[in-house]
Amino acid sequence: MDWLWVLVLAPWVPPLLVVLLPGPTRRWRSAVAERLERLASRVRGRRRSHPDPFTALRVQMRLAALSRELQWLEDAPAIYARAHRIAAVRAAYDDLLLEACLLAGVDVPPDARRGAAERWRQEAALTEHGWSW
Repeated sequence: MDWLWVLVLAPWVPPLLVVLLPGPTRRWRSAVAERLERLASRVRGRRRSHPDPFTALRVQMRLAALSRELQWLEDAPAIYARAHRIAAVRAAYDDLLLEACLLAGVDVPPDARRGAAERWRQEAALTEHGWSW
């Protein structure tokens, strides 16, 4: 009959010890705290986080480098596959402008077409947000 008590009581001993003995924060408390924190952040509203300044600086430096390269390509008359290179650099520049707009919080419509007009609009918006390159 003693073995029956061991089989019945043995599974209940560890959970009882966990509940009764003081110790580190239990998992359920951590889970509840995490859910309450998420709820509180929703109630407070989402704050716009500022980008990492080094990421923004890297993007600005790359924009400056691509701008110089594009200017050099447009000024150099005798370069092999000049039009192809200009198109590639402009595409890279447009992609980087989009990344800079996302970092700066500039609204870019999802259906915005690439081109000189959109490029000028994004550059002006970034300049208004304090970016320079």
